[in-house]
Amino acid sequence: MDLVSVIIPIHPSHNHSHILGACLESIINQTYPKDKIELVLVGDGCTVKQELCPAVIKTIIYNFENHVGASRARNKGIELSKGGLTAFIDADCIAHDGWLEKLVAGFKNDNIAGVGGKILNFENRCMNKDNIYGIASLSPFTGLGSAVYRKSVLKEIGYLDECLTVSEDADLSCACFSRDIE
Repeated sequence: MDLVSVIIPIHPSHNHSHILGACLESIINQTYPKDKIELVLVGDGCTVKQELCPAVIKTIIYNFENHVGASRARNKGIELSKGGLTAFIDADCIAHDGWLEKLVAGFKNDNIAGVGGKILNFENRCMNKDNIYGIASLSPFTGLGSAVYRKSVLKEIGYLDECLTVSEDADLSCACFSRDIE
């Protein structure tokens, strides 16, 4: 099984134990092996404290002193990560317990650049049940609240566009898709 780096950009409004703690708990409860998960927490204008981090999963913390935006925070997370696969989830989301396992299973061949699942708007729960979308084919774009990409592809396309403050997920999906069909 591949090492998956789960990148969580943390805005100051989400840097609270009851919000971030619920997200981290959902990562701890994944059916994917704990020794194959690496957490990368990036404080976007806030300080993420080590005591919030689960001891059962290797965690990297980086704190930007000033607000730099979610795309820059995610890019820093990608740079710091060691996994061959990069998962994105937001700090105010709770992942379904099979989230990582199901997304990683979507990488059926080397042509798949990214895989995403449905984000259900139910108490801010990012849940991935049956709908897996591969970016190697014509498909709905993959939102960054519930997606896994090959790190090599993220490097190849130059990561996320930091100039964008909205629709960076659609832009990333288009860049990955364009890369696959050129």
